Amino acid sequence: MQLRAPDLDEFVSLSDRFGGPGAAECNQYWHDFSYEPTVFVDQELDPFSDEYYAAQIGLYNELSNREFEQAKNELGDIDTAAHISAANPYNHDSPSGLAVHLERLARALKFARPPLGGKMLDMGCGWGLSSEIAAYSGLDVTSIDINPQFVNLINQRAAAGSRRISAHQSSFDSFSADEQYDVIQFYECFHHAAKPWELIQRMAAHLKPEGKIVLSGEPVNQNWWKNWGLRLDALSVYCIRKFGWFESGWSQPFLLDAFQRSGLDVEVFDHADSDIGQVWVANLRGRRLLELDEAVSSWQMQGLRRNGDYIIGSGECALTPMFEQDTQLVTLQFENYRPRPINMTWHTDSGEAHAMCYPSGRHFLTFDRSYAGKRLHLDIEAWYPSVESGSEDNQAHGIHISKIFTFT
Repeated sequence: MQLRAPDLDEFVSLSDRFGGPGAAECNQYWHDFSYEPTVFVDQELDPFSDEYYAAQIGLYNELSNREFEQAKNELGDIDTAAHISAANPYNHDSPSGLAVHLERLARALKFARPPLGGKMLDMGCGWGLSSEIAAYSGLDVTSIDINPQFVNLINQRAAAGSRRISAHQSSFDSFSADEQYDVIQFYECFHHAAKPWELIQRMAAHLKPEGKIVLSGEPVNQNWWKNWGLRLDALSVYCIRKFGWFESGWSQPFLLDAFQRSGLDVEVFDHADSDIGQVWVANLRGRRLLELDEAVSSWQMQGLRRNGDYIIGSGECALTPMFEQDTQLVTLQFENYRPRPINMTWHTDSGEAHAMCYPSGRHFLTFDRSYAGKRLHLDIEAWYPSVESGSEDNQAHGIHISKIFTFT
């Protein structure tokens, strides 16, 4: 059964008629499934580039028959009352099926080794099973999901069971907090990240010095792509078309590279049972917080000014990151305090890149040693608080650099 885009609505309709995912008749219908994309994705492109990302978004548009809007397409309705009163958050009807999830989550905790009473950030927590297992094991859990119905379910179950769980609504891209965590967990959800390398950078800033990012239940393979892309198996294509979910996967070398670019070392723990899969545990690699005064005095800066707790830049700016002998990476953490997004472009002699900096969120720029001694040019959209928020501040603002990290 080789399908193309015009066949997908019928594919979803027949799949549902045969009982949907997991039903014997549907599984039989899917047994020889393959999909032939119309959108071409050049696998020789830099997988971290805007061009490669745009090609995968084009493929998403083809598969889903909709625009890429995770705040809209990742939502769904649940029977909250049934799941509140159920024995487990999934309301799972198969003890052996539930045991697969329990074993994955137990291995994640085993290899992460969090301290008793430690803080866990459970990203993309869904129904909340991962949060409940962590709380049962003695952790203080903050749960994050894009779907407000999941957030409501988790908080109600936590209150009923006196569990140390606090759930909040947020997307991966908009999450921001002042807390730092012993463990940041992704269970069966990291593959919904459109740009996982950027998500890793943001999460690394929320780790305690000995903290860890943990992935489990994630699709690490090279079945369709050398580096990363949308999965083209029957279940993934069904979910993309019917619900609009972003169902990606990555090769192991690509995912390792994504972590290492953010100054994290990774251990991968395999399991003989492919249903259980791998656990990935990432640790910060020699992170040091560089004082802003030190950066101002030792870096060459143009168009950037020190203002209180920040280095502020707007319009045409430039800086030259300084690398000490053992420094491998430098990361700038910056904030956008404007009520709407700020456009930013940065470039060197070797090329340029673009970013859309969203309000009330943290953003990051990371440079490896190839940038040592090179002039980095920034073109940052300027805004004026007196015009946009009615304050008495008439100065031009742009981005606010709040922290600078170096990694050995």
